[in-house]
Amino acid sequence: MNHIQSVASKELRAFFRSPVAIIFLGVYLAFTLVTFFGVEQFFARNIADLRPLFSWLPVLLVFLCSALTMRQWSEEQKLGTLEVLFTLPVRIPQLVLGKFIAAITLVKIALLLTIPIPLMVAASGDLDWGPVIGGYIGAALLAGAYISIGLFISALTDNQIVSLIGSVVVCGLLWLVGSDHVVQFFGNTSAEILSSIGTGSRFESIRRGVLDLRDFAYYFTLMASFLTLNSVVLAAKGWSEGRRTASIRNNARISAGLVAVNALLLNFVLVSFTSLRVDLTERGEFSISDVTKNMIRNLPEPLLIRGYLSETTHPLLAPMVPRIRDVIEEYGIIGGDLVRTEYVDPRTDPEVEKEANQLYSIKSFPFRVPDSRDRRVVNSYFSILVKYGDQFEVLNFDDLIEVQGTNMRSIEVKLRNLEYDLTSSIKRVAFSFQTLDAVFAKLDQPAEFTAFVTPDTLPENFKDVPDKIKKVLEE
Repeated sequence: MNHIQSVASKELRAFFRSPVAIIFLGVYLAFTLVTFFGVEQFFARNIADLRPLFSWLPVLLVFLCSALTMRQWSEEQKLGTLEVLFTLPVRIPQLVLGKFIAAITLVKIALLLTIPIPLMVAASGDLDWGPVIGGYIGAALLAGAYISIGLFISALTDNQIVSLIGSVVVCGLLWLVGSDHVVQFFGNTSAEILSSIGTGSRFESIRRGVLDLRDFAYYFTLMASFLTLNSVVLAAKGWSEGRRTASIRNNARISAGLVAVNALLLNFVLVSFTSLRVDLTERGEFSISDVTKNMIRNLPEPLLIRGYLSETTHPLLAPMVPRIRDVIEEYGIIGGDLVRTEYVDPRTDPEVEKEANQLYSIKSFPFRVPDSRDRRVVNSYFSILVKYGDQFEVLNFDDLIEVQGTNMRSIEVKLRNLEYDLTSSIKRVAFSFQTLDAVFAKLDQPAEFTAFVTPDTLPENFKDVPDKIKKVLEE
């Protein structure tokens, strides 16, 4: 342990003695402030939360962690100091852990420097600290995964630029594979698998304020696998190709393979452990009741929950949109493949708007929205569709919120009990819908169908209809 601490302290001092630490911290803080206050327009959103602070973090850390680790082993190989390290009374895994701890410590310092932002938000509004704590924990885990990957790739080459590009590509692909940009092109099962592989999708779950054992296991196994591979790659540089050391080489490779396989198996086993999670949110927003869980898990047919939520809406309703999305996502997590969750803005797609208006009678609401010059009226959607089979229910604007007057000049708008409203709607549509199999199973004797048809007087375009009806009835 002392050796690991010594290596970590040495690497950390090297960061601050060179421009690396200053550049890293400066870029991180500058990018965070620009996105939080500029790109995401915190003051214009009128929402006391830190979602904008963490929304760009998975992509930002891809580049920053790759830049931080590109020289860790590459420079050692280029300068020839790697052989000197191997002669020290320190094991290779200890060297790897020391460099890893130094890099993750620098990331934690960067995260701590952003603490004034949530303090400022808390002073200006009612901030829920659960998602804030989850966001910081998720950021540390995400950085740890990227750093372990960066160290492994840095050990493969003595060229820092190659190391940087390789780390960006691998970390970027791990983020991209689970992002909405990719999973939207796949079905439910494939999308769920891709989301479980992606680093960003796992981070999204934690930053909501939900600490899930499966997410922690994913990040820790990812770190363990790449740090083990890092140790094997470094050890291989000192191996000879003789027969006497063949067993050492094979054992090391087999050990690394076993670590990776066991990590994969652990994540696979934990897929069904959905109850090992902690809801950090102030009001337990993601703690779905057991009654709801049992009902959703016992649904025999697929369920669709679709939010018709416009990007531009009334300022008092805007804070509720992320919360609605998060609660609906919880239903999707509980239901697995049988529950599909979607979010659409009909104002951006005429076909979606036509379907919403004609099939489900979902209409937009005129809201007065602040503009840069004056106030303007915008037709905005704020509804949820619950569809099961051929049955559906719609929770409209007046079903989802309640308005209370706090004084003569101001009102308070808040969500009703969203879980109760959603579960009640699901229960009604589920009991109203029956499959053909269920209908026939209830019959105590064979069904008889009688068709009254006059073939000679049917119009020409209806001549083949009786045969089609007969075929369907026989089936």
